[in-house]
Amino acid sequence: MFVKLLFNSRLLSLLLLAFAGVSGCALLIPDSNREKHNPLPPIVGPRDAMELEVFIVDRAVGDPLIGDGLWDSLHEVTSITPDLKERLEEQGLRVAMSPSRPPRSVQALLALSGGDDPTRRTIYHRVVVPASQPALIPITTLASPIEVALPAEHGTKVKELTQGVCQLRIQLDKVTEGWASLEVQPVIQHGADMLRPKATAEEWLFEQGQQTIMLYDHRFNVELNRGELIALGMTGESGNSVGARFFHGEWNGVPIERHVFLRLRGMHRIAPVRAQ
Repeated sequence: MFVKLLFNSRLLSLLLLAFAGVSGCALLIPDSNREKHNPLPPIVGPRDAMELEVFIVDRAVGDPLIGDGLWDSLHEVTSITPDLKERLEEQGLRVAMSPSRPPRSVQALLALSGGDDPTRRTIYHRVVVPASQPALIPITTLASPIEVALPAEHGTKVKELTQGVCQLRIQLDKVTEGWASLEVQPVIQHGADMLRPKATAEEWLFEQGQQTIMLYDHRFNVELNRGELIALGMTGESGNSVGARFFHGEWNGVPIERHVFLRLRGMHRIAPVRAQ
């Protein structure tokens, strides 16, 4: 009896050792068919980013630094087709280009000044925009209510806006080292800031914001070398056109004309940073 029990205990011990050896091998030897999971989220690659200088210049109407003399010192944007140029002018919008060494009239306007006198001031901003990512640049806050003549199928249609903000939607893409493609599109946001339905390809979403008027037929593209500028302004009085709402105002009874200059300052590579 004792011999039988001893034999059974030895047999059980051998079986346990064999099982432990097999399981141990399974833990120590990696299984090539087993799916491997990285516990950390992947890091995206570095992205190109464009550094843009924004000059918002205000001068009293009739100031010798603005007007035809200013626009005659600038160059036409060759990438703007005659049809697009006509559409821009119909809406009171004017676009021109300056080399990296701008004429003296532009240099005088870009010289920084204080914001105490709205009849002669220059407001400066510097923004860094990731490539292929649109950004909005606020230009003018409109009085409420105000009428604006918007392009329609036949001519224009006057619309009354409240809490309006005129903005430029910009998007930059790297062409080659030192060169970038700049897309500019006028945008007007208006109305109360509230949850609004937005349709996607799959469902309806609700987003907080104002109503948006996207002037798709008035966007344009231009290639800029480092240091070159794009100038935007209005044509003549322009009445209640889009150009007048973007670039014309009044301060204490003095009519003010606004100009916007966008200059490509440089290019950068943005390295990703893992969020904790």
